[in-house]
Amino acid sequence: MDKCNNVTIVPITLKNGQIGCQMNINNDLATVADFLAAMDYFAVTYLADCYGCDGCCHERAPLTSIDITNLAKIVANCDYPAHQVINKFGDIFIDANGIVDITLRRTSNGSCNLLCQTGKYCLAHDHRPFVCQSHFCIARSDEIEQLRQTIVNHGENELVRLLSAEEAKGAPLIISNIIDLGDYPPTPLAGTKSWKEINIKNLL
Repeated sequence: MDKCNNVTIVPITLKNGQIGCQMNINNDLATVADFLAAMDYFAVTYLADCYGCDGCCHERAPLTSIDITNLAKIVANCDYPAHQVINKFGDIFIDANGIVDITLRRTSNGSCNLLCQTGKYCLAHDHRPFVCQSHFCIARSDEIEQLRQTIVNHGENELVRLLSAEEAKGAPLIISNIIDLGDYPPTPLAGTKSWKEINIKNLL
């Protein structure tokens, strides 16, 4: 795996003596794809192989609009990709105030439904959501956490907008009749289909 020069993730020692990681952005044109490549390089270089460990596969995994593009590659019929991916892999929760949370579905034992229960590996690893790609079981700097949270928040809002757009074209109503789309204005992820299209500087 090649090192990403636009973004580097480096190890740090925290005040409590634990090992963590921090991010250095080395190019103003660095993208979220560069960030994910740097995270992958860090994992291969510094961390033990976690194949067969399913610890993080029991945590909440929010979905973004770009995750839909990636997961749609393993869904057969994609006339309405956001709806079809959610129907196959996701869950939508809408509270009394109209706040939407869209996540990967859980099985009865609380694990992600993309987890192979016997081998303890992701069945969609090459297409896994952003929150999974950017997760380590070690501490991350505040800047990394801020970036991850911003991307997830924007991405989930764009997914709401994507679902609404599909419903305007004839997809089954699962969200448009409940939420006010005016509460979900466009974000820096609007209209994008790849992490390569999103400049990190526009998010921080």
